[in-house]
Amino acid sequence: MDEPAEIGRRVQRLRGERGLTQRQLAEPAYTPAYVSTLEAGKVRPSEAALRFLAGRLGTSYEELTTGRPASLGTELRLALTDAQRTLATGSAREAAGHFRR
Repeated sequence: MDEPAEIGRRVQRLRGERGLTQRQLAEPAYTPAYVSTLEAGKVRPSEAALRFLAGRLGTSYEELTTGRPASLGTELRLALTDAQRTLATGSAREAAGHFRR
């Protein structure tokens, strides 16, 4: 999980992209003041708060907390497996291309 300031900037950016006010994002579970404090990086939000906000922002909890899509880890593992399989078949040049990507 990123630091509170980074998460706050991410929440603020996503909220702005979606045209939401702090009140619209916060209610009914939280207050606009809480969202303001979170966006300023002055509070470490709970998992429950982040899950609520992620849902309101139309993103995943993982993407909100790390800035990376939840599927990225799986995609990287699959790409690595493909590169290893290519290397095992003896095609080092092709495998190097897979590893670089």
